[in-house]
Amino acid sequence: METTKGSRTIRAFCAIPLDAPLRKQIAQLQQHLAEKLPGVRWSRLENLHLTLRFFGDIEAESLEKAAKLMLFVNALGGPFKLPLQRLGAFPSTTRPRVLWLGFAGCDAMQQLYARCSDLLHQAGIPKEARPFTPHLTLGRAKGRLPDVTELLRHEECDIQGVLPIERLVFYRSRLLPAGAEHTPLYTVELDRSTTN
Repeated sequence: METTKGSRTIRAFCAIPLDAPLRKQIAQLQQHLAEKLPGVRWSRLENLHLTLRFFGDIEAESLEKAAKLMLFVNALGGPFKLPLQRLGAFPSTTRPRVLWLGFAGCDAMQQLYARCSDLLHQAGIPKEARPFTPHLTLGRAKGRLPDVTELLRHEECDIQGVLPIERLVFYRSRLLPAGAEHTPLYTVELDRSTTN
C-alpha cells in the first residue's frame, strides 16, 4: 500500500513471542475448553503472542525507526519470567466475546511496557490511553456464548507456567481469508548481561 508521499505502509505490531512449552500448555487448555465451548474460534497457536503495542497501518520507515530505538530498552534490565495467573473474558464473563489468559502482576513487565511506550513515543508513535493489561487471546466467540464465569474459575485452578520475556518482535500482520498471518520483521533481544 502506498501513501501520498510514496512510502509504504504495513499493518504491524510489537509483541513478545511464546516459547514451545507454553504453546503446548495453551494447546491443551484450548482443547479442554473447546469441549465445553464449541461456539469459539480458537486462536491458532502460531499466532499467539503477548502484544505490547498494535500499530495498525504504519509507514515502514516509522516502524524501522521504532525498532532501532527499541535497542535502548535494555536500560531497565534483562530477561525475566511472567507467571500465568487467570482466565477471563471481554467484555465480561457473563457476556463473553473474547476468552483470554492473563498474567500475574509483575513490576518488571510494567516497567518494560512503560520503557517501550517512551521509546515508541520518541519514534513519533502516540502513547496508548488505556492501561496495559498483559494477556493472550485464546479465542473469539462465533456467536452468543453462555455465561462462562464458573467454567473459567474452575479451569484456572489448573493454570501453571510462565512466559519467558527474552525478546521483542516487530511483526507484519496480513489479513488473509484463512486468518491473520504474522511475519517477524525486527527482533530485539533483551540483554542477558543486565539480568536482575
